[in-house]
Amino acid sequence: LLTMYTQTGYDASAHTAEETKGAAISAAQGVWRSVFVSALIGWFVINAGQAEVQMARVRTTFEGMTVTDLMIKEPRTLPEELTIERFENEVLPQTRYRAYPVEDRDGTTIGLLRSQTATQTPRRERSTTTVSDRMVPIGQALVVDSTKPLGEAAIELMQTEPGRALVMEHGRLHGL
Repeated sequence: LLTMYTQTGYDASAHTAEETKGAAISAAQGVWRSVFVSALIGWFVINAGQAEVQMARVRTTFEGMTVTDLMIKEPRTLPEELTIERFENEVLPQTRYRAYPVEDRDGTTIGLLRSQTATQTPRRERSTTTVSDRMVPIGQALVVDSTKPLGEAAIELMQTEPGRALVMEHGRLHGL
């Protein structure tokens, strides 16, 4: 269909040239515009098709699986008052996750800290900046239920940073 649009746009400019003033310029502009617009629309259609194929592959790959099947069970959590300096020296050498759940003093999950965000903190601020200062609050983080189909969760993860989700069950952290 897009090919026909290109031919029609191209052909229409040529046919109307004999009835147009300044046809030498107008007809050429019409031809180029029809080709350009067709290429632009075609680029969007191709990208949309490729994205849909990728999503279909993800859904098929994880068919019949839930988030529980692949999540990190009992992930390392961080207390909200932990400094970035201590995080780098004590936590990162032991566990190299891309993100860590952050909990308040009562053990309630309050956010998600990206390792990269923490390590980008200026050195002079690392001893006074806490993980809660640099975390993504739970209201802005991706939170999924442990029974969610894995294909759906994987698609959501591909569209978010840091590509991690808090897995919650009955309001409590169940995994990452």
